[in-house]
Amino acid sequence: MMVFPPPVADRWPGFRGLVVEANILDADIEIHPNTTLTRDLLDSNQKQRLKEIAGQLGLSYYALNNAAPWQVAMSLQVAMTQRAGLSPQFG
Repeated sequence: MMVFPPPVADRWPGFRGLVVEANILDADIEIHPNTTLTRDLLDSNQKQRLKEIAGQLGLSYYALNNAAPWQVAMSLQVAMTQRAGLSPQFG
């Protein structure tokens, strides 16, 4: 199990999670035609909240809304760790 660095541990006390290193930003990922998209799972209030979070993190709401839920989760995690001062260049 990896110990989280102080900036992450301080920002999210009690946080327990899995950190996966993957370069999904440059990946050309094809979505299977039967994939459920995030927009199909969220109600209007949840979509509004996703739009707010996307704006705060500098992400495209349109891209998140039209992505698979696992892609949204990964994108939000990457953006939050970068916002906490961590860099994907350093793992």
